[in-house]
Amino acid sequence: MENIIRLLVSPPPIFDESLEGYIARLTTINGYESVRWICDEANILTNYKKNIATVGNISYQKDNIRKLSAITGSPDKMLWDLTFHNQFGNVNESGSSNFIDKFLHSFALNGWKIKICPKCLKENNYIRKLWSLSIYNVCHLHSCALIKECPYCGEAINISYIPIGSCRCGGNLCSIEEANVTDLIRNVEHFLYSKLYCIEELGSYTNNYLLNLEFKLVVFLIMYFARKIDKVLKSEKIFMSTQASFALFYDWKENFYNFLDDYTKQPKGSDFTGLRKDFGTLHKDVLGEFKNTFPNQLEFITSAFEEYLTEKWDRGYLTNYTTKRFGLERKWLSKDEVVEILRIAPFTLDGLIEAGVIPARVHIKAERKLVLIHRDSVKKYISESKREINVQETREKLGITDVSIIKLIDAGILIGENRLKNKKTWSINTESVDKILEKFESKVRNEVNLSKDRLISFHKCLRITVGEHKDIVDFIKAVFSDEINQIFSKENKKGLIKYYFIEDEIRKVMGEENIYSLSQISRELEVEKILVSFWIKKGFIQGEVTDKKIRITKEDFEKFMSTYITMKEICRRTNYRPRTVLAYFKGYNINAQSGGKVDGSRMYLFFRKDIEPIIKSWVL
Repeated sequence: MENIIRLLVSPPPIFDESLEGYIARLTTINGYESVRWICDEANILTNYKKNIATVGNISYQKDNIRKLSAITGSPDKMLWDLTFHNQFGNVNESGSSNFIDKFLHSFALNGWKIKICPKCLKENNYIRKLWSLSIYNVCHLHSCALIKECPYCGEAINISYIPIGSCRCGGNLCSIEEANVTDLIRNVEHFLYSKLYCIEELGSYTNNYLLNLEFKLVVFLIMYFARKIDKVLKSEKIFMSTQASFALFYDWKENFYNFLDDYTKQPKGSDFTGLRKDFGTLHKDVLGEFKNTFPNQLEFITSAFEEYLTEKWDRGYLTNYTTKRFGLERKWLSKDEVVEILRIAPFTLDGLIEAGVIPARVHIKAERKLVLIHRDSVKKYISESKREINVQETREKLGITDVSIIKLIDAGILIGENRLKNKKTWSINTESVDKILEKFESKVRNEVNLSKDRLISFHKCLRITVGEHKDIVDFIKAVFSDEINQIFSKENKKGLIKYYFIEDEIRKVMGEENIYSLSQISRELEVEKILVSFWIKKGFIQGEVTDKKIRITKEDFEKFMSTYITMKEICRRTNYRPRTVLAYFKGYNINAQSGGKVDGSRMYLFFRKDIEPIIKSWVL
């Protein structure tokens, strides 16, 4: 049977006392020179950084607690309550692969070397459990900063030195006057004390997300983000770091996003851009370790961070590996990815970006250039592209030239992208294309009593508009405004080139009512067009020839008609054949001005003043 020695004086522990502090107090009360005697009896290591009061070895020290209970007479449960085992559980470094447990094991507690409040020691003469927490730096009762070094000798305060409140150098720690800090600085400590012991109202913290988390996570989160805010927790900055970390959880997303904005600006590596450049290991911790360890309780952090990465972060793009690993939807795409998705040339994408069709953000550093393109803008472009066709497809559908298409876009008749420098990369809304075709088709007539020589093609209509310094825009507008009403079609053709129009109507609408075409002169004279062209060439008819187009004014045509008369008209009016007419005129010594034997013309032409008297005598 194991021989256990009971302490002569063994007062019960105080509810918020630390286990190592309780051992030190028992040592002082019983007059021992060192805590080693009690620790040796209970097999408690005093020279190990993570001692029995810390989270490091406690799960492997149940026998030690039982022995200590026998020595002190205090129940096991009461002794366990003096440690953080109930809050942290087993976080032994070698016994857990849990990221949070390892983090707490490494950074949460101080061990025998702790911080103290001189005023609390002077008033109560015991060591509070919370002083062991590395993030507890201000007394929640006295609003004074805890001290961790003896002001007399500069050594770290070690509570294994007896009596409590004394340093090995003999200095009285209870007499130290420590400067007070503002009440705001003690928010973290006040919250931790209230949270741990549930003895004070926590109503003032209702807007803090930490309120509903277990104590273990509260300590972890405050410490984790404090270390991110100030990577090296220096004594003069530790108050601000822990307070800033604690403040993150008020107005949660806004404060968290502000922190991330500031955090990304701190250099963390040599990468040009990207997650590692801006976040270091934070993104792996939050999206990996947080989510894997406490998926439900820390979901508010992981979801907020995911939202930040996918919606707000614009200093790089997520790689496919990252998105697959952490289940994220990418906000920003690279230029190469967008080129592949849209199946367009890089220079076309450059034009879309420059024109603002596809918004992008460009980061330039030295000679490196990073283009970030928002996924939503690509989706929007794809969606709109489904309702659009390119210039080539529009040309095939309407049967008009690229120049005409661009004119219609500029005029707003065709709805399309007109900001790109390369006009052939413009896209056109299919509805606006169909609207033109539907308007033309709605005006198609089925009259068959019109002679073919009265109809002109669509392209001939466009040539007419050029004469009056108009173009296809004016022509299409005339169709839309119902100024041009009679349209005929040939079913074996596509686009606008299948339609035919009445020339007189087109010329009237287009402002060329006093301008005759070769066809019109041909119809009026009842001769072939080639003959009219010959007379124009010979100067009998005054006409303007531009770009293979012949334009004859009404005045010039009337002058021709008053000066000359054709054999066709003579025969029609006299009912004589051409041979008879020529033989008769020869007797009168009347010579033709044009004809087969004169200039090779296919029809004779005479002066009207010479012929009219003869015709009148014949008719009479």
